[in-house]
Amino acid sequence: MFELTFGIPLDSFDFDLFPSTLRESAASVHFLRFSTEGFLAVCRVPTERQPALVRALRRHYRKAPIPGIAVSPEGRSLIRIGGLWHERSSSRGGRIRGTFRRLRRLEQSRRLFAPRLPVLWGDSIRFRVIGELPALRWLQQVLKEVRIEYRIHRVHPLEEEATSPLETLTAPQRTTFLLAHSLGYYNVPRRTGTGQIAYELNLNRGTVGRHLRRAEKHLVDWVVTQPSR
Repeated sequence: MFELTFGIPLDSFDFDLFPSTLRESAASVHFLRFSTEGFLAVCRVPTERQPALVRALRRHYRKAPIPGIAVSPEGRSLIRIGGLWHERSSSRGGRIRGTFRRLRRLEQSRRLFAPRLPVLWGDSIRFRVIGELPALRWLQQVLKEVRIEYRIHRVHPLEEEATSPLETLTAPQRTTFLLAHSLGYYNVPRRTGTGQIAYELNLNRGTVGRHLRRAEKHLVDWVVTQPSR
């Protein structure tokens, strides 16, 4: 198995995934979901700019609700954005949909998978995927076919690095834990609670609490049992 790290510039999409007004204002952008069908992200923005940004984003993401979220102690608001790729794409919509159907089949066949959510890195989105070399080459060929520019940062055998404990969490545990961390749940004092996390993930507080406790136990066990260096 090999790991491929690559980036896709935002301007290589045929639609404006993150409008410039949002990129210029957001202090951070965290993906909660990013799949072959669509994406969901939370953006932390200055509270005084929230009303204008919400109006602009509602015009931009016409088919996705853009709710404003509670103000954080540091004076910023959280805005949730998302949508389906075929709803975002315009000029090459049919071809994009066909491409994502092919990617979804590859994803479902378990020949290629992403251990972590992508990250917004400057003006590009950075991805990490794992698979055998033929599957990684096929992925690159698909990107070339739809003329999506990409830059390879690294390709290496998976055995070169120790597996991150985050990658061994279940998908719900990892998503809940990463969102809690990004919203300040583990800050001292805490900047958010399980109610806010539950709202963001459309879960009840009890489910969020169980995901967090199980993720925390797994991570603590991993740290404690690691051999000293």
